[in-house]
Amino acid sequence: MLKKLLVLVLLPVALMIGFIACEGPEGPAGPAGPAGDDGTDFQTYTYLGDNENKCAHCHGENTEGWKESHHADAYADLVTDGQENNPYCLHCHTVGWDSPVSYGDTVITEYGPDKSGFDDYWGKDDAESIERMGMLEGVQCENCHGKMGTTIYDHKPINSMATRMEGDEELSLCADCHHGQLEQWKESGHAHVIANMENGTYEEFAGEHYVSCGAECHTGDGFVAFNDHAYEMDGHAAEPVLVGCAACHDPHSDATEKHLRNVGDYTVLYDVNDAATMTGKGSGQLCVQCHHARRDAESVEGQLERGSRHIGPHGSPQMDMYLGSGCFEIDSLGGAEVVYDRGQEVGHVTSVAEACVTCHMPEFEEHGRMKRNHANEATVESCAAVCHPGATDFNINGVQDEINGLITDLTAAIGDADVSDPDASTRNQRIAAYTLAFVVNDGSAGVHNHKYAKSLLENAIALLAE
Repeated sequence: MLKKLLVLVLLPVALMIGFIACEGPEGPAGPAGPAGDDGTDFQTYTYLGDNENKCAHCHGENTEGWKESHHADAYADLVTDGQENNPYCLHCHTVGWDSPVSYGDTVITEYGPDKSGFDDYWGKDDAESIERMGMLEGVQCENCHGKMGTTIYDHKPINSMATRMEGDEELSLCADCHHGQLEQWKESGHAHVIANMENGTYEEFAGEHYVSCGAECHTGDGFVAFNDHAYEMDGHAAEPVLVGCAACHDPHSDATEKHLRNVGDYTVLYDVNDAATMTGKGSGQLCVQCHHARRDAESVEGQLERGSRHIGPHGSPQMDMYLGSGCFEIDSLGGAEVVYDRGQEVGHVTSVAEACVTCHMPEFEEHGRMKRNHANEATVESCAAVCHPGATDFNINGVQDEINGLITDLTAAIGDADVSDPDASTRNQRIAAYTLAFVVNDGSAGVHNHKYAKSLLENAIALLAE
């Protein structure tokens, strides 16, 4: 009986000593990590691979879309192209590759510090290496979210969507493999929002374009939240990001071509004159989710009655101009009904298959594949290739000269009237000022829809001449 009592007393003491012996600087060691679906312990490898099988039990909605994506097929694409033994390609088409390679390299001369990536098994024919390479093919969750080992807590469930540079640091998760597109993006208007602001600081951008203006179009995380209601903006307000890679592309979804977040139809908000709808323009449908005027009939009428310091539509009425719809239109001049040529029967609205994307993101070839330029700058070359052979500038058939001339004439006709003050301007002057802002804010000087721009300006000039 005494022996039993001694055992009962000493056992807790022994267990306490055991816990104390295992204690580290941050407290006692926790239990061993869980085993993988195949029985492999999470602590065996830093990169687990195995496609989505280690992640799907918690993130099934995301992995289902990924399985149909180009990322999932990244290694298979190399096999199709006969490049599965090209290390320059493999470093972007596999999991955990951290050995530096340059274009044209055929062997690895310097290995990275990690020992569980595809590069650490490549070129070997033992059973473990062959099995591990099979587990690490393609672009999987760990490429973006980080390694799952040596414990399950090493990965990053929430990633930054930032695209911009911070000093010399590249914040984009996409840069390592999509560096060509990212360099192009850095030349785009989306990338220059901060630089174009008066003070040009990130703090100013955060204050103006995240708090006071529509975050759903001025910030990347705002656009994601607006188009993906599963994304929580809480906790992200202090770090708004520019409209970059993750704003337009959803790596978790295969619902649309190129993983675009929203290519739905969009109808002009100003609905007085049978508002047109942007539809059937493929990838170009993404652009118009933001590049449209914001005013409804009540808002426009309020500007025309009371005046406004910012008279006109929101500064991005490109979709409305393209469709020939959305500006305030004059009903009659000299007692006669006014007719507006909407340019919808011929011209860009019918002939340009993907609208904005066709002209502003021209295709180019890189490593044997066709890609789209992300500088978002329309080029004369794209005009010549798609519609206007031999074009040397955008002023085709004198379109821009004509519209710029009418802009000058309308500006002169409005004169120095203060359209912010209803007592210092007439309603007709405010209508003309609204029309002028609509055409100028479109930014194309008639290229998007020459006929509609011309009708708007000519009718506004005639209104002031009455």
